[in-house]
Amino acid sequence: MDTSIAGHVRPEAVLTAVSRHFKIHMSNLLGPRRDSHCAYPRHIVMHLLREHTNLSWPKMGKLLGRNHSTCISGARKIGRLRAKDPGCQETLAEILTQLNLQEALNASTSMSPTIIVIRVTPRA
Repeated sequence: MDTSIAGHVRPEAVLTAVSRHFKIHMSNLLGPRRDSHCAYPRHIVMHLLREHTNLSWPKMGKLLGRNHSTCISGARKIGRLRAKDPGCQETLAEILTQLNLQEALNASTSMSPTIIVIRVTPRA
């Protein structure tokens, strides 16, 4: 898909993936509407932009037509919700799959690496 170096995603790719996932027009993500139909997907965008791009908070705010503190609040809200709500986790996983970043989600949600050892013994 439209990814850049070092596993980071282009901001436009995040906006497009979230817009497609929630079936809302890009203008609703970037516009002034504050109803949950637009705000929740916008918060998802803020979270994904923070986790998977090199955008600073002020640049993210400029991209989304928001104050940087609004972006901080939205991204943190999704971070907290992700820990409690399996539906939010599933939504993030589906969008990251669209962005070919499912591995990033798995790495960010596991607290420690899991090592699996398989021993194969020959039959006598």
